[in-house]
Amino acid sequence: MVIRIEDTDVQRSTAASERAVLEDLRWLGIDWDEGPDVGGIYGPYRQSERRWLYRQEADRLLARGAPILASAPTRSWRRGRAAAQAAGLSPHYDGTCRDLSEAERASGGPRAGRRASASGWVTDPVEVRDLIRGAVIFPPEVVGDFVILRSNGLPTYNYACVVDDAAMKITDVLRGEEHLSNTPAAGAALPRARPRRARFGHISLILNPDRSKMSKRSGEAATFVGEFRAQGYLPEALVNFLALLGWSWDGATEVFSRAELVEKFSLERVNPSAAVFDRTKLLAMNSQYLRALRCRSAPARVRAFLEAGGRLPPGRTRTASSSARWRRPASGSGPSPTSRPTPTSRSARASRWIRRARRGAGQAGARERLAALAELAQRTEPFTPAALEAGARPWPSASRSSQGTSSSRHGWR
Repeated sequence: MVIRIEDTDVQRSTAASERAVLEDLRWLGIDWDEGPDVGGIYGPYRQSERRWLYRQEADRLLARGAPILASAPTRSWRRGRAAAQAAGLSPHYDGTCRDLSEAERASGGPRAGRRASASGWVTDPVEVRDLIRGAVIFPPEVVGDFVILRSNGLPTYNYACVVDDAAMKITDVLRGEEHLSNTPAAGAALPRARPRRARFGHISLILNPDRSKMSKRSGEAATFVGEFRAQGYLPEALVNFLALLGWSWDGATEVFSRAELVEKFSLERVNPSAAVFDRTKLLAMNSQYLRALRCRSAPARVRAFLEAGGRLPPGRTRTASSSARWRRPASGSGPSPTSRPTPTSRSARASRWIRRARRGAGQAGARERLAALAELAQRTEPFTPAALEAGARPWPSASRSSQGTSSSRHGWR
C-alpha cells in the first residue's frame, strides 16, 4: 500500500491537513509500505515535490506533437468554464488555441498566462473498465481537451495522477465515484505518457440520512475521522462500520474483526449504489465493541480518551494502586453532566461498578451474583447510575444473607 499526498492545490493543501490524515490512518490501525513519512524507492511521495517529473513528461509529449500551448489568458478560461456549466455541460478546454501554428507552439513552454493542454487525444468513445461498475462508455465530446500544466508550472490533478501511477508502478486505484468522469482523460493520456496502466475502481458516495452528500459543509456533527475519535468511538468499531458502507459479506453478519475483514473483503461484493451514513447504527456498533472490551484494558483506554480530550479535571488524581481508582473531586469541579452518555463514559461506569463487585468475590455465592450483575448491566436502560442502583437495590447484601436476614440494602456498594 502506498500513501501519496496529492497536494497540487496549494491553497487547500497544508502541512497540518497532511499530518491529520496520517494520524487518523494510524489510529484506525491502517499501515502502509511507502509514503512521505516512511519513504520508499519511488519517492518523493508529495506531488508538490515532483514538479520536475511532470514537466519532463510534458516536454516529451510536446515533442511527439500531443499537447498544445494555450495562450488564452486565465479569465478567458474561466469564462468558457462558466458558460459550459450554465449550459449544463461538462466544463473543459474549448480549444481556443487549438489552431496555433508550429512556430507559435514552439515559442516556449508554459509561461505567465499560458497553459499546456492536451488536444486531439480523444476522437472516439472511451471505454473505462471499472473494477466495481463494469464497462462505462464515454463519448468523445464529454471528454474533450484537458489541461495538463497550469500557467504556474503546477500539474493538474488528472495529469499528475496519470504520471505518478505509471512512475510508481501502481496496479490498482480505488477512489470516489466523483472521479469517474476524470478517468477517460487518464486513459487517453496514459498511452502517450507511459506504457503501464493502473486498474480503476470507483466507490459510491456516502450520503447523509436526507440523501445529501456527506461532506464537511453538510452541517453534520462529525465528518472527519479525528472528530469521531474525539467523541469516544473505538477505532475497531469505526473500521467495521465503514467497511459495511457499500459492502456486505452475507447480507446478515455485521460485526467483523479486523482479521475477518481482511480475509472476507473483495471488490466483487462492493455495491455501486450510494450508502447512507447511519449514526444510530454506528453508536450501537460502538456499544457492542465497548461491552466486548477486556476489563483490564478498558480503564486504560478510557483514561487515554479522557486525557486526550482534556476531560480530566485537576481535582482527579490517580492513586498508586494498580486498580487505577480515582479520587472524587470537590463539589462543582467535575465535568458538567450530560443528558446522554458518550460511548466511552458507558464503559467507564461499567468498569468502576465491576471493580466494586470484585471486592466481594470471595464471599459465598459470588460467582452467581457476578453473573446476575453482568446480566443486569446488559439489559439496563438507560445506562445510568440511578438505573443500575434501582435494579440492584432489591438484592440482599452478601454478609446479611449469609446470616439468614434480608435487607433492602444491596451488597455491591
